Amino acid sequence: GAQAKAGKFTEALKIAHTIKEDGFRSDALSVIAKAQMEAGLTKDAVATFGQALSLARSLENDGYRVIRLRLIAEAQAEAGLTTDAATTIGQMLQLVQSINEPFRRVIPLQSIAVAQAAVGKTIEAVQTARSIQDDDGRGRALGAIAQTLAKAGKINEALVVVEDIDEHLRTYWLRQIAEAEAKAGKIAEATRIAFAIKDDSSRYLALGDIIEAQVKAGKISEALQIEQLFIKHEMLSVAALTTIAKALPD
Repeated sequence: GAQAKAGKFTEALKIAHTIKEDGFRSDALSVIAKAQMEAGLTKDAVATFGQALSLARSLENDGYRVIRLRLIAEAQAEAGLTTDAATTIGQMLQLVQSINEPFRRVIPLQSIAVAQAAVGKTIEAVQTARSIQDDDGRGRALGAIAQTLAKAGKINEALVVVEDIDEHLRTYWLRQIAEAEAKAGKIAEATRIAFAIKDDSSRYLALGDIIEAQVKAGKISEALQIEQLFIKHEMLSVAALTTIAKALPD
């Protein structure tokens, strides 16, 4: 029953509290809190999240503090504690406002944008990412938001966010997202994302990643269907067929 469940977590908490580094101890407590929530021990989970937050807030480095708070906010959101997650994100935003140098704000703002996307606040996440003054930092934040949206099955929203990324980084993120979707078995979504890549050779490379994921999953006929999309690209078609052939039984 509930007592037996609580007993298991008491042991896990004891181990977590032996971790010397505050940031890592905060991470461990977040993981335990999420598991407590999944086990139906809501009161215990909220208390453990509280301990993780206290540790995260005590960290001296602003960047580390925000990253740790992001991990807590994401764990809270995944555990269904969306109001608590929103409160944690609010604390992150307050922290960033106290950082004056733009270059020191890049990583904290990226963390906030990802956390906002994880709790379903896409508009706020994009606004946070756009406020990053560094081009590459802004692109990475938008890419991470798009990845979070795609993972949640929001492909249309992910593709809209990716349009906001500078051309040189956009291709990289579309390929990353397509590959992640293919590995998760979402081939139709992965193919659709790959076709959003404007550059021909990069698009074909993304399709090659999808074929590889299908071959690893033993889906040879589906891989052959994707290979048919390599129109006018004989060299890549041969490479794709070679990948497929290697997976066939002798």
